[in-house]
Amino acid sequence: MLSQQGGPLARRVVAAATVVAAVFGAAQEAAVADFATSDSRANYVHRIDLYDAQNRKIDAESDQPYSPTKTCGRCHDVSQIHGGFHFSVNNELQAAGRPGEPWMWMEPSIGTQLPLSYRRWRGAYEPAQVGVSDYEFLARFGQRTCGGYPGLPEAKAADSDESESAEEGGADKDPFRLSGRLEVDCMICHGRGSSFDLEEWSNQTEDENFAWASTAALGLGTVDGVVSRLPEDFDPEAAEAANSRRKLPTVAYDQRLFDAEGQVFFNIVRTPENNACYRCHTNQVVGPEAPPRWTHDQDVHLRAGFQCVDCHPNGLSHATVRGFEGEEHPQQESVATLSCRGCHIGPDEDSDEVAFSGGGRLGAPFPEHRGLPPIHFEKMSCTACHSGPIPGAAGQLVQTSRNHLLGHKSHRHPEDLPQIAASVLMPNEAGVLAPHRVVWPTFWAIRSDDGLQPVDVPVATEALRRTLRVRRDFLEEMTSVRLTRSQKAELLGEERAKLPDDELNDDERQKIDKLAQSEGVKAFHEKIQAGLAKLSESLDGADVVYVAGDNLYELNDESQLEIVENPGPEPYAWPLAHDVRPARWSLGANGCTDCHSTESAFLIGNVTTGAPVPSGDLSPPRTRMAMSGIDADQWDAWATSFRFRSWFKAALIGTVGIAVLTLLVAGIALLGRRRGPTQHVVDSKVTPEDVT
Repeated sequence: MLSQQGGPLARRVVAAATVVAAVFGAAQEAAVADFATSDSRANYVHRIDLYDAQNRKIDAESDQPYSPTKTCGRCHDVSQIHGGFHFSVNNELQAAGRPGEPWMWMEPSIGTQLPLSYRRWRGAYEPAQVGVSDYEFLARFGQRTCGGYPGLPEAKAADSDESESAEEGGADKDPFRLSGRLEVDCMICHGRGSSFDLEEWSNQTEDENFAWASTAALGLGTVDGVVSRLPEDFDPEAAEAANSRRKLPTVAYDQRLFDAEGQVFFNIVRTPENNACYRCHTNQVVGPEAPPRWTHDQDVHLRAGFQCVDCHPNGLSHATVRGFEGEEHPQQESVATLSCRGCHIGPDEDSDEVAFSGGGRLGAPFPEHRGLPPIHFEKMSCTACHSGPIPGAAGQLVQTSRNHLLGHKSHRHPEDLPQIAASVLMPNEAGVLAPHRVVWPTFWAIRSDDGLQPVDVPVATEALRRTLRVRRDFLEEMTSVRLTRSQKAELLGEERAKLPDDELNDDERQKIDKLAQSEGVKAFHEKIQAGLAKLSESLDGADVVYVAGDNLYELNDESQLEIVENPGPEPYAWPLAHDVRPARWSLGANGCTDCHSTESAFLIGNVTTGAPVPSGDLSPPRTRMAMSGIDADQWDAWATSFRFRSWFKAALIGTVGIAVLTLLVAGIALLGRRRGPTQHVVDSKVTPEDVT
């Protein structure tokens, strides 16, 4: 967390967050006074009027899109809602919190994959750092947001470059002048069932029809027009006066949705359904060892009938509880019992939390962990043994809704970038081992004494597009070569080289493939070398490198290409918590050797480095052991000793038995010595009768 990083920015952010929390209670009281509430567990029927962004009432004949902010804001405090975790991605008053999944900016034409985030997470870049504007960010990623920041005007700080340019240039320089704002859309999460069409929302955001996305996705009407096809200097008023075919999008509302009073029924649920969460929070394991989807049991809590919001609730502020240990809620609410440990075991002894006897929240059972040494709870998180895919020997990859658009119809392949490695055990911010997802950045960078700074994506794209000549698949197109007749003849002979490929035998085809692969790698290196020279020239002779995984490509003093070890940055990693496996599928359920074995995949296995370069250029993949920070020699010695654990137990029991028996015999002997020898007492008085 920022407070642990300890920089000046962190102190300012924490101070600001404290001030916000201090006044939050008063703000909530004011909100209660200003807005009526139903205060019932039953869902309130929403039959309401629609309003546009100018706060004008919409009827069935209107052609303007409805505004969720103006429509819902008549009864709900949207100013509080807009500060929620899902909407305020670049609110500088909010603490960064635990790292989460980044937005991967993919630029196939130049082989770039960069983790982006507005939350100041270590290892991720703010969009402005790599030349990506708020507008470009939303056009690329808006389809997997709930709207809002950075689409709202109050999102940016007053001193930001984009805000200053808009203020100086007026409306003409406002990048959202034509598209409108991508407002927070309540119905993405609060729409019942499939009433909200996420694919239509995505289509509209890709077309840069930000203001029209909510209307189309909710099915209120059809949208005609595409903002992205309009020129930047387009003047809507002049176009309308000239009756031009180029116009801003318009809406044709479905008149059947309006009742006699001109109101529209919104099918709303108070607490979002799991389906709403799945839209942005679905993951799937991919690769040759990935089990078929139909064999997967999902998260054990969901199979038991839980809703996502049972463990991740929020109030009006929409400050959603993330559920990790040590979480500090912005409203200063106690959320310790909403973590794994807090729910199942209870709060720490020195905590002010109230422990629940007989189980945790929602009847959570108390885990006995029989025979498990307590040091495991100090060194490892609950998720290390209970969450994520079961570790396998081969590198496991996952695809996500956010970065692979799960939920959209598409032809996906396990090799699709970004390649995200799963279940990698690493120390978290508290130094506790926890499973993480990991992705390696790949980008063109300027090297200086301060490290590696990515070249702005637009700058690199413009400088390299004619040199690299890649359209879709960086690695495939950079290594694509066509062998000449002379090359084939040298390999197969003149006569065999004339034959088409399908008439060659297997051995000959293997030779051809091997040569094509070798020539492809050579072509890749030549293009990278030319790209480095071209980009350096366009940047006034800057020292330019291409970062790919644990390696980087550079030009030496003779302007020849070299591949050297990458001194930084490290791969971006973020903790995972789901899916939680059943208890009998947890690590250790079958005994200590689930982990403490030289053959266990728990730490023995490789982590896939997903970089769009030839595999031979990559360093040997990192092992899970190296990523965890555990000493390999010590672990091997410890794991090897577990082979003889049963012998040790038998020997220990035998030794203890002999010791007890020895002590028992010694004790009896000692007791006998203390009592002394048996004495017979003889009467000294002798009578005459005794003599006779």
